[in-house]
Amino acid sequence: MQKQLVNSAWMAGVVSVIIAQPVRADIAQITNVRVNPTAGGLEIILETADRSRPQVILYSSRGAFVADIIAQLRIPQGTVYSANSSSTGITSVTVSAVDANTTRLTVTGNGGIPTGGVNSQGQGLIFSLTPATAVNTAETQVAPSVNPGMTTSDADNGTATSNDDEDVEEIVVTASRRPEVLRNVSRSVTVIPRAEIEQQTNLSRNLTDVLGKFVPGLGAPTQTTETNYQSMRGRSALILIDGIPQNANTSTAFANELRTIDPSAIERIEVVRGASATYGNGATGGVINIITRRATEQKLSFQTDVSVNSSLSHFADSLGNSITQSLSGKSGNVDYTLSLARTDTGSFFDANGDRIPNWRSNLDNTENYNILGKLGVNLDSQQRLQLSANYFKDSTFSDYISDTSLDDNGIFPEKARAIRIDGLQYVNTNLPGNLTNNINLDYSHQNIFGSRVQAQAYYRTQTTFDQYGDVSLRNLSRTQRFRGLVQGELESEKLGARLQIETPLSQAINLLWGVDYSTEDNSQNFNILDKDLYTNSGNRILRATGDTRTFTPLYNVNNIGFFAQLQTKINDKLTLNGGVRNENIGFSVDDYTSIFGANIKGGSRNVSATVFNVGTAYNATDAISVFADFSQGFSIPDLGRVLRNPPDSFVDAGTSVNLTEPQKVNSYEVGVRGNWRSVKASLAAFYNNSDLGSRLVVVDPQSPLQVVRTPERFYGLEGTVDVEVGGGWQVGGTATLSEGEFQDVDDNDGDENTKEYLAFDVFRVQPTKLTAYLENKTTSSWSNRLQVLYVGDRNRAFEDGTQPLPIKGYMTVDYISSIKLGRGMLQVGVENLLNKQYFAVQSQDNGGYDFDSGNAAARGRSLRIGYALTW
Repeated sequence: MQKQLVNSAWMAGVVSVIIAQPVRADIAQITNVRVNPTAGGLEIILETADRSRPQVILYSSRGAFVADIIAQLRIPQGTVYSANSSSTGITSVTVSAVDANTTRLTVTGNGGIPTGGVNSQGQGLIFSLTPATAVNTAETQVAPSVNPGMTTSDADNGTATSNDDEDVEEIVVTASRRPEVLRNVSRSVTVIPRAEIEQQTNLSRNLTDVLGKFVPGLGAPTQTTETNYQSMRGRSALILIDGIPQNANTSTAFANELRTIDPSAIERIEVVRGASATYGNGATGGVINIITRRATEQKLSFQTDVSVNSSLSHFADSLGNSITQSLSGKSGNVDYTLSLARTDTGSFFDANGDRIPNWRSNLDNTENYNILGKLGVNLDSQQRLQLSANYFKDSTFSDYISDTSLDDNGIFPEKARAIRIDGLQYVNTNLPGNLTNNINLDYSHQNIFGSRVQAQAYYRTQTTFDQYGDVSLRNLSRTQRFRGLVQGELESEKLGARLQIETPLSQAINLLWGVDYSTEDNSQNFNILDKDLYTNSGNRILRATGDTRTFTPLYNVNNIGFFAQLQTKINDKLTLNGGVRNENIGFSVDDYTSIFGANIKGGSRNVSATVFNVGTAYNATDAISVFADFSQGFSIPDLGRVLRNPPDSFVDAGTSVNLTEPQKVNSYEVGVRGNWRSVKASLAAFYNNSDLGSRLVVVDPQSPLQVVRTPERFYGLEGTVDVEVGGGWQVGGTATLSEGEFQDVDDNDGDENTKEYLAFDVFRVQPTKLTAYLENKTTSSWSNRLQVLYVGDRNRAFEDGTQPLPIKGYMTVDYISSIKLGRGMLQVGVENLLNKQYFAVQSQDNGGYDFDSGNAAARGRSLRIGYALTW
């Protein structure tokens, strides 16, 4: 009876337990979290610095056990711990920072609110919890957040996670380089957790495909390795791997920033949409942060994943495979992770059964390797040091190339056609592909004069070899031409560092401040191939002559940004945040001779700007929050595009500011979120503009693209919804409607304010995108999912004369199934289930410019079968 009375008290109201503590001048600090299964539930241990025993307030909220601890959360390399194991009766454990001096423990269970209490011990606090419904005890996995820059738990990721008998749990995200409860974030945030990444790799192991189907505001998948035609709100996104920028200033030429890591090495992907005054570094469209895996268990564990994939119309020719192996563990104060992956793709076939030709950014007939290694050391309860390295290499070889004769026959658009070249050989040159190395050193200290300090140093190199081609480029202004059989090569090297300090000014005010620095060198050459040998061998032998020509000269871009972000929690409902960033960008290039033989004078230039952001979030009810945000971004255009073919008016790199002038982007956003027990939904409207935009123009198909600077603006709506229907059913989807315009510089009405605005082509503004899914937990060990991607028509740019042909929409359906088999999971994915014949947006755009060798149809129905085992 006494136990029943205690449990009733838990359900009925708030119980406060105050643990006596000695008087201290400073506030207590939580330095470690441990979760251990017990015979009756879970034991959660919060270790504190100096063995202090902080004040604890226990209560129930929205179907969960909650403890508010008056202590700072000082956990190395992260601030969010979560646990999920239905076999214990406890479905989730979250430890997060409510504000600078308050830590919150939230525990949810299957059949109701878990019960228990708290005791002090020599190391801190022990919470002993029992689930409301007794179930079998099993091991609970604990997953700490891993990146000092941005860490999140599950946000609007496309899957509702609450149970029918539970209220939803509070979600913690970091949209501005620090942890925040999602309801208090003034930006649109999307998170794709590891489970969703693994599910989508049953269809494609290409990250551009995965993100294109999940992230509102991002263009639909193009089935290539490039991020071209996948702008975010009309602009470029900063892509990070554990805080290391993958973007080079030449990204519009080789936009393969997402082709630098295998999905098996990723823990989660976080996307913050809209210009960033916090991260800077050219993040005018938003930030895509890829967080890699890290050891989460004390014992040594392994995960093995093997799969095969094939077109269902040509099994033998299209057979591919992948194998991944990872291991991780902890030993004392040291933790380590090693992830190995190899993927080999076969040939691709469209829905009509025709072979899709290998083109510069296609994924067919490609072999790639990825090695990720991490070694972390907790130097003491306050300090952590971590070294990580990521190596990625892919190479493409195919006897089937795209028939370039279609580009010259005057008929367009035609579907790209594959032609076979038996015995193709590469001599003294490299296969087309990409090689990227990332090295990262992180250090964190949880209390230096009351502040949390995080420092990072990184080094990245990238080498990309393009497909070979018989090139004939014409310089329109100088009437010169370059002809030759060549292979393009990009070299990019970046070195950088970050320092951020989080200083609590009071219980309600927190200051984040620091500095980011990077310097990068970029160049692009044409390696000349022996054209006579190629012709005499029947187009079989590609031999490098040793002669190279400069296409983009070696140039340097350096960036240093100082930032400060202030967050104020006015009350339980209203949060304000704002900040400032001073961005300084310099670039330099020596004198050089262009590929057309023109002598160009080099030079250097430094530019700077101060950008601001301010935002607010208001929690109207426990389930509904509204937010508004203004943020500015600052970037420079792709200088490689400018330098490779400058016009006659270009004097030197230091004074020709009409092309090299940086742009400042103003980004505005308002939105609303709903987070109920079985429904999650969000709706956001955005608008961004810049007075000096940067767009690429096709002046002549035989000439390099030209950079044109004009005012530009983008606007649109984004929405998400996820509903747990009950009975194991979930439905949901996303919507993206966007538009973008630039001012017509050829409108000669004499008044700059009334110049006409014309629609951007699909390189910058992609068509309407809708996604939907229907998922069913058919049994406790078997789940099935159908998902739909709809891409709408886009005619406005064609009507405005900025797009050669209108874009035709399409719809595809995918099927994913997973079933527990033995100790592992059998996974099946069918891409393009209905075998729809269609052309992705990028292919349609190529065909519109009579570039039919790049107008490839999309993949037809294909099957992937895999088996994953953790042991």
